[in-house]
Amino acid sequence: MAAAIEGIPPPTWYTPELPLFHPWRRSARAYMQLHHGLLLYMRLAHRFQIDDMHKVPFTGPLLIAGNHPSLLDPPAMLAALPRRAAVLSAEWTFSYPVLRRIMRGTGMIFVDRNKGGATALRRAVKMLEAGWAVGIYPQGTLVKDDEASQVKQGLVQMAAMSGAQILPLRTFGTDLALPYGSKIPRPGKPVRIKFGDPFTLDITRADLRDAAKVAAASQEVMDRIYSLD
Repeated sequence: MAAAIEGIPPPTWYTPELPLFHPWRRSARAYMQLHHGLLLYMRLAHRFQIDDMHKVPFTGPLLIAGNHPSLLDPPAMLAALPRRAAVLSAEWTFSYPVLRRIMRGTGMIFVDRNKGGATALRRAVKMLEAGWAVGIYPQGTLVKDDEASQVKQGLVQMAAMSGAQILPLRTFGTDLALPYGSKIPRPGKPVRIKFGDPFTLDITRADLRDAAKVAAASQEVMDRIYSLD
């Protein structure tokens, strides 16, 4: 009921309780089709391997945090997850009509970097409070695994505001399957995803005013991601 009051669709694959042509039911069906299509592609083109899927909580608010060496990472994440999720997506993914329709139709979250992403953060927190899983790349941009990068604060803010668990995820091989600057994936390059143990950050809303605590929490998330092998 809370999700309906807040205008957030239920975080489920199936919504038989809704009228046949209800937009939330269409969105759930579109997401299921997207997931199965991506999973089929990843298996056929990239010998997709998913390790430790049993660590993914099937219900409850969940922040999925991953490394981001390639534009193929979000499709790989959506293909690997055994539950419905909304991924925070940069503004360029909404600039192409077909891609924009897919993203909006399946519940992805638009991030307007020109405005600091505050609207996306509020939307993500509402979805988490409604029981959704939300995927995010804490570094905020493409970063090679061997490069240092400043971590954005968005994930820590969402965790503190929602109390959601964090699920670390590391993707291997996407940087070869779709290298930086390339627009066309390279079939035959294997891709693997490994899930870590879910955990909760020891941080509160009040702690968000402490830059040192936020930085330490952000680094803890990245350390857990890169500890996966």
